[in-house]
Amino acid sequence: MQEGRPQRFGTQWINDSRDGRDRPWKLAEPNRVNQLRGEVGLDALQPVPEPGPELPPEKQREIEHDHRWCEEWLASKGWRD
Repeated sequence: MQEGRPQRFGTQWINDSRDGRDRPWKLAEPNRVNQLRGEVGLDALQPVPEPGPELPPEKQREIEHDHRWCEEWLASKGWRD
């Protein structure tokens, strides 16, 4: 996740700025994620929330600002280009 690559096991989640619900960071193999998790002793991925009502624009901008800050911080530490 810190390098911007998809993840295998779905352990990293991120707040969706559209509705404020947490969803897994990009999955490398979404159709096999539970098989991969089982192979390393993890339980099945918890259900991913369905899209909810959109947040007010101000709240969406706040979450997007937080995401940009995180991206900039990761770049400053050498994790991202």
